[in-house]
Amino acid sequence: MEIKALKGDYGWEARNLIPAPELGAGKYIMFLTMKRYSGAFASTAQVVSLENGCPTFSMFGDYRKGVIVKMNARATQKAVNEQQAAAVAMLPQVLEDAKAFYAKQAAEGPFSVIAGA
Repeated sequence: MEIKALKGDYGWEARNLIPAPELGAGKYIMFLTMKRYSGAFASTAQVVSLENGCPTFSMFGDYRKGVIVKMNARATQKAVNEQQAAAVAMLPQVLEDAKAFYAKQAAEGPFSVIAGA
């Protein structure tokens, strides 16, 4: 899988969409690495669907997690590529976490994940 940082409006970022049919038809895991407004250099994993080529998700209804977060780190092109590769390598664990998230949501209702029950 190609990991390639691109220069965006707010600095270097990398994004990968990986099909995740085990989570449902048309579902993908999107890994995103970038410097955040808070100063964190973060990689997140999020379950998304594609609508007209754009990733979409349901706030609190779809799985999302920060998989690597570093404070006070520079987000250079090299650092973004390396951190994105490390995040994508976590795919098996992310898939297991996402399955558990959706199983809990199905068993306890959609608001159980918000309340932290």
